[in-house]
Amino acid sequence: MRTGDQAAAKEQLVKASELDSENPEAHYNMGLLFYRLSEYERALSHAKEAYSAGYPLPGLRNLLEGRGYALGQ
Repeated sequence: MRTGDQAAAKEQLVKASELDSENPEAHYNMGLLFYRLSEYERALSHAKEAYSAGYPLPGLRNLLEGRGYALGQ
């Protein structure tokens, strides 16, 4: 994602999530990707998965809340 190749990032993250569908890191990064693609509902879904599994970084939560999407506590 950092290099700007969103398609490659999406492909790699989808593979990662298929290998370990409960990995909060994969969900967090998928959420960031979908946020950058302006797919906020999909980003929210992955954020909920990440944070319900205890993911510690608040960045995705902050981005989504800034757009009016509340994750709840």
